[in-house]
Parts: sequence; structure tokens; C-alpha cells
Amino acid sequence: MVRIRMWRYGFYSVVASTGLSLAIMILVPWIFGYDPREVIGAGFGYALLSRRGLYSVIANATPLLATSAAWIVGVRTGVFNIGVEGAVQVAAIAALTCGAFVKLPSGFHHVVVCASALGAGALWMLPVAYLKRKWNVHEVLATIMLNWVGLFAVGATVSTFLRDSQWPMFSVQILPSARVLPLFGGSNVTILSPLSLLICLAVYFVFWHTRLGMHLRATGYDMSTARNLGIRTVKMQSMAFMSAGALAGFAGFVLTSGMPPMWRITDSAEILTNWGYLGIAVSVLSRNHPLVTPFGAFFIAMLLAAARGLQIYLKLPPEITQVVVGLIIFINAAPAFAGIVQKALLAVSGPSTSSREEGDRGE
Repeated sequence: MVRIRMWRYGFYSVVASTGLSLAIMILVPWIFGYDPREVIGAGFGYALLSRRGLYSVIANATPLLATSAAWIVGVRTGVFNIGVEGAVQVAAIAALTCGAFVKLPSGFHHVVVCASALGAGALWMLPVAYLKRKWNVHEVLATIMLNWVGLFAVGATVSTFLRDSQWPMFSVQILPSARVLPLFGGSNVTILSPLSLLICLAVYFVFWHTRLGMHLRATGYDMSTARNLGIRTVKMQSMAFMSAGALAGFAGFVLTSGMPPMWRITDSAEILTNWGYLGIAVSVLSRNHPLVTPFGAFFIAMLLAAARGLQIYLKLPPEITQVVVGLIIFINAAPAFAGIVQKALLAVSGPSTSSREEGDRGE
């Protein structure tokens, strides 16, 4: 029954969010002088009614499922792991390096490249976990700073070591033995799309059907109580950091080996940016539940594809489409995100007055 209710919530939330998104997508371009009917036709018509747009929605949803799962692992354990963004970028560079310079048989090469991306993402979270454990440095501060370090490190690595000599604006290309081929001709949809759905199911199973998951959720619900019950809360949070980094690493693998027809990135690493932050928006829209994240990922991916359609058919400036997408995400996610922040603050400050009063009334 719980799973049915969560799926219903996901469906209804996407319907409501789509209606609100339609209103914003009409209003903002209308202010700049664009016909609302043309906006709807070019935006949602491209995203939902064209084959190319649907392929784009599925392809964009694939890394979003991985990054949203990474955020869920952290927030369910009581940590705000914003470092998913940096972990995606560093993992993508690890996958690109291993895929372009290591020569192995096809199949085994895929496994090695994926493992390198997962390992790089997990190791990128290690300093954050250490600072949290050793000196109780708040993870928001540490991960934001680390995101900037990762962004500039990726740019320097691509421009210095991974630049293609024939095409200077691109990085080296992943070898054919490490490329994940598209499922359909002329698309960028790969087998990694259904695999990302399995990752969300795996996160759900671990958190709600295993002893480890119970300890992780208990740590996120009330750390002091979990510690008094014998749960090693510091270990649980460190494990959550590393697991989230590995999941972000899978998104980095998707954006390199699993992104035909390029199988490379630009020198500015533009394709690697914002996936971690968008994954947070997906999770918040999905109430941080892995069974609902496919709906949230589809919704955000649909917005990205619609924005692309507006640029193609109406020549809408990318700045306006970014404003539209940003407003839609903010308005839809703000109430749920505020609830998460309030819960986190209550957890830090200890049991609330209302909780103590309820306990007194129970006695």
C-alpha cells in the first residue's frame, strides 16, 4: 500500500507540476513578446510529441536518476551532500581517461571504465567525510568549496592533458571498445537508461528492506537516539558520503561512455555541469523517495528538452529558457526543500518543544 501511495503521489505531482510549468512557460516568453501558442507547440510539442525530443528526455533523465539517488542516500542519512555536482565531473574525467587511453577487450573495458568512474566519485567524497568525522566541518561548506575545486580541476585537466590535437575544442574520444552504443538508430538512448531505474530500485531495497538501510535511516531521523541505540552514526554518514559519490560516478560514466554520438566532452566541460544540482531538484520534487524519482527525473528532463525546442524553433535566447526552467524548478521544489531544511535544523537543535509536550501528554 505504501508503494502504491508513493507511485500515486509521483503521478499527481508530475501532473500538477506540468500544469504549473505550462503557466510559467507561457507567461515568461509572453513578457518578452512571444506568442503563447507557438511557445507551447515548440516547447512541449518538441519534448513530448517528436521522436527526437522523447529520445532527449530519456537520455537526460538517465544521469538525473543517478544524481538524485546520490542526494537521497545523503539526506536520508542526515547529510546535505551538495558535492554530488563535483563528484560527477571528476568521475567523468576518470571515465574519459580510462576509456581513451586504456586498451582492453570490449565488455571488460566497459566494466573497467564504469568502475573507475564509481571509484573516482567515491574517493572525491572522502575528504568531506573525513572533515565531518574529524572536526565536524559542515558538509554544505565543504562540498560547495570542493565543487569549485572539481570544476577548475576538470577544466585544467581537459585543456592540458586530454585535449584532442585535431579538434582543440574537444577532449580525446573514448575508444570504441568502451562506448555504450545507442539502443535506437540516431538516438542517444542507451542500455544505461533502464539500468539507472534499477539503481533507484536498489537504493529503495537497501534503505527499506535491509538492516544497513534501517541504521542509515535511523541516523538521518535522529542521530542522538540512533547513537544511544548502538548505531555507529559517524560510520553510517561516512558510508553515505562514499555511496553518494559512487552513484554520482555512475552519472559521470553516463555522460561520457554512455552519451553517443560524441563519447567526449568539450574543453569547457559544459556537458558535465549542473547535473548534481538538478538531481537535488529531482529528489526534492520526489519527496526524497527512490520510487518516485523516475517521475521527477522525467519532469526535469522534459523541461530541459522543451527549453531546447524553444531555442531550435523560436530562436528563443538561451538566457530566457534558463530563466523559465529555473523558475519552474524553484516554484515546484521550494516548499518541499523548506521542509527538509526545517527538519535538518530541528535534528541539529535536538528534540523540539512540541515533541517534549507530546511525550508529557503521553505519560
